[in-house]
Amino acid sequence: MTQRFANIIMSFVMLGICAVFLYQTNKLSYPSNVFPYILIGGIAILSLIILLQNVFSKVEVREKFNQINYKRIISIVVISIIYISVISTFGFYSVTFIYLIVMCVSLQSQEANIKMAMKVRNSLLLSTSIVILVYIVFNILLKVPTPRGFLI
Repeated sequence: MTQRFANIIMSFVMLGICAVFLYQTNKLSYPSNVFPYILIGGIAILSLIILLQNVFSKVEVREKFNQINYKRIISIVVISIIYISVISTFGFYSVTFIYLIVMCVSLQSQEANIKMAMKVRNSLLLSTSIVILVYIVFNILLKVPTPRGFLI
């Protein structure tokens, strides 16, 4: 399967997912349906762009998929399950901070010549920024409670 064909298939899959979410979002009332509509619209527009680029592209690239790294996929799933299961015990912000660091470090390319210290530093900066942004948006602006645990 070529990358072009996979992109076309994934575009249709994402458009289908958008349709399902749009149907479910119609049940929400005005203030609570605005953000889902924005997300659904953004995902649909990006999926359409990818679909149109791959359908009307004149260049045919015969690039095959790289071998699937099942070890990496399984580790991501396991780490995510652990993350979800310990949020209520330890608290959303502390667990999310650790989860983001672990995922950032583990998902960075193994082929790049990036030193581990640089990976950890970049992951710390990104994780800190995301957690602070989520705290500001949800706790301060929207006043939506997040799961609390004994670590915050």
